[in-house]
Amino acid sequence: MDPIEIPVGQGIVGAVAQTGKPELITDTGADPRYIPDDLARCSELAVPIMDGDRVIGVIDTENSQKSYYTSWHLQLFTAIASLCSNKIALARSEEARRKALLEKINSQRKAAEAKLQSLRLQMNPHFLFNALNSIQELILTQNSDGAAMYLSKFSKLLRTVLSHSEQEFLSLRDEIGILQLYVELESLRFSDTFEFNLDWHPELDLDEHMLPTLLLQPFVENAIWHGLLHKKGKRKLSVRFESDEDENLVCTIEDNGIGRAAAYKINRDLHTDKGLSSSTERLQALNERYNQQNILEINDLISEDGTPAGTRVRITLA
Repeated sequence: MDPIEIPVGQGIVGAVAQTGKPELITDTGADPRYIPDDLARCSELAVPIMDGDRVIGVIDTENSQKSYYTSWHLQLFTAIASLCSNKIALARSEEARRKALLEKINSQRKAAEAKLQSLRLQMNPHFLFNALNSIQELILTQNSDGAAMYLSKFSKLLRTVLSHSEQEFLSLRDEIGILQLYVELESLRFSDTFEFNLDWHPELDLDEHMLPTLLLQPFVENAIWHGLLHKKGKRKLSVRFESDEDENLVCTIEDNGIGRAAAYKINRDLHTDKGLSSSTERLQALNERYNQQNILEINDLISEDGTPAGTRVRITLA
């Protein structure tokens, strides 16, 4: 049977589509509106499918017998039309809900991207400002040899940092290179007064693991400036990379400095470390954007006699 197209307002189906009211025709031969399709039939039942006050479809059935359809058929098809209408309304509601959810997710993603970009842009000026201050101090103290060596290493570090500044992630090998250069600079500034150890598990693939660009440097900087700077005696700083049982990258930064409580008493009148707060916010933003479980843990180390023995920062990157 070839389908035919009936405009709204024409024929019995078109009339139902126009009025939104069902039609039960016992004798189509007596109804001038009747339009046969493949064969002429003697009775017809047409019931609208409604979406509120709007007709969105018509259920139409015909029979070769006159007076075939009864009020029972009308009630049955009306109930079917109502079920169809409810199903369509539910599907539209679900589609609207899905669309709203996608728009919300997209909006959150864009906000997270903007936040990450903003935080990443904050870190470079902070990092460079501190390095330039170090050079200035060496020059002011007339340490020309130290200033020259510092400038040489600083220029190398600057090239490395700028080459990665537009990247959101970089390899563990590149991050280790940046940390090594940075600590060498700080060691020069503090006249090699602290011992630094950077190592990683031998089975760790330095090129496979990726991590947020310049994420770790502020934590290392914090350990040097707030943990080791005011400590008397032997100063130690270590950075260790390994993977946990879930194959997550784990970085542990540990110092034997004066501890957070003592550092806070000394530095509480100074501004909050911008680089450290930016790194913490970046981890939170990464978790929100990628639905990750990156974890930052900061623990105070205590010696056997109960005195502060330093700080351990553990960062788990999913």
